[in-house]
Amino acid sequence: MNFYNYGGYPNYAQIPPSIQPQYAPQMTQQAQQQPSTQPQVNLPTFNVRPVTSREEAIASQIDFFNQGTLMPNLAKGEIYLKRFNNQTGASDIFTFRAEQEQAAPDYASSKDIQELQEKISGLQSEIEKLKKRGKVVKGNDADAE
Repeated sequence: MNFYNYGGYPNYAQIPPSIQPQYAPQMTQQAQQQPSTQPQVNLPTFNVRPVTSREEAIASQIDFFNQGTLMPNLAKGEIYLKRFNNQTGASDIFTFRAEQEQAAPDYASSKDIQELQEKISGLQSEIEKLKKRGKVVKGNDADAE
């Protein structure tokens, strides 16, 4: 007994011919016999979903039958790959980031270091001379003079 006039399946016999798709004419036997020159290559397909954090990438749902889901995080310059692991039954997540070359720090040359050592030793000798004379000024005592 059908109360809603819906049988669950459309009645294909009642589709008017103007709506039915027009099919291309059949290929000739000669065209069918020529082998294809382009090999079929099955490339892996990835879904792409932008995220704002690693936690969002971890919480996102993925397709079990897909190669994985790539999730770029443009703010941090990272790309996350989340895929289903058939052996463990859990999802694996991998993080990729571009390593930027760090510039080598500029070190002082040995000549500069030697000059500084000579200046320090000269200042130390002057301090020793002043100590011997008893004219060493400490802290804010210089303002009193």
